[in-house]
Amino acid sequence: YIADIFKQKSLPIACQDHTRVYKYADDGSVAVSNIDPKKAHMVCQEMCNHLHNWCRKWKMIPNCEKNKTECVVVYPKNLRNLQTFHPPKLKIGNDEIEYVDHTTVLGLMIDKDLNFQQHATKKLTQCWFAWYKITQNCTRIWGLNASTLCILFRSIILSKLMYAAPVWLGCNLEKYRDFYARAILKISGATHHPPRSIVSIALNIAPLQTEYELLVIKFMLKSLTSDDEMKAIIYQIEESKEHRYQQHVRALHKFLFWKTNRVGNSILTSYKSRRQNLFLSTIH
Repeated sequence: YIADIFKQKSLPIACQDHTRVYKYADDGSVAVSNIDPKKAHMVCQEMCNHLHNWCRKWKMIPNCEKNKTECVVVYPKNLRNLQTFHPPKLKIGNDEIEYVDHTTVLGLMIDKDLNFQQHATKKLTQCWFAWYKITQNCTRIWGLNASTLCILFRSIILSKLMYAAPVWLGCNLEKYRDFYARAILKISGATHHPPRSIVSIALNIAPLQTEYELLVIKFMLKSLTSDDEMKAIIYQIEESKEHRYQQHVRALHKFLFWKTNRVGNSILTSYKSRRQNLFLSTIH
């Protein structure tokens, strides 16, 4: 019943150029970008007015409490001087929206610096707690065997780490080095740290860096076979050599050329030949 709340055609004219709307089930997020923070605030307020009018039309009341409806202001690194600007409060009707340092969208904690350190710390705490509960009654002599521990590690621990990993894990891999090493040691039952490559093969658990790169490649391939908007975003990242996710594009290139040079070249050539048309269709 909320499918039409943020349809592009129904948005105010001022909100159609610098706004992206993301929805999943009953969750929704609006991203507004502009080099001028005052114009960005104006567009945000227009979106709030649009939301208020839609709710009033259908006799609904938006929940403007913290953790329900909130706003995060993100400044690019090359425009740190803009941080002196303090935008006025956004309002939905008569209710003010809180400005916060971080917010959670579909389980991913997004902070104002986009370094995702708070999310990584939270996930690390969850992983340590879950792994402690799994192994607290296990020793090398009795308890769960290595095969069972491997299954539990992949299904409970790795599933936590790999959720939305292409977005946040790349810049926080070092944070999990100690935990990952201790978990592998526990599963193997060794008294000292054995060679990592041998243990990975024996337990069929790849290093975290490998698991992450594999997921990134799958995500990139899925994005390139998705809608035109996702393809255009990937092409923009490829053209922007200093983009934070440029490493994802490089990983995809390496995989395609590793698979087979002939197929890799044909795929890349096919994608690049359609890039200009996709950019134009996305802009229009």
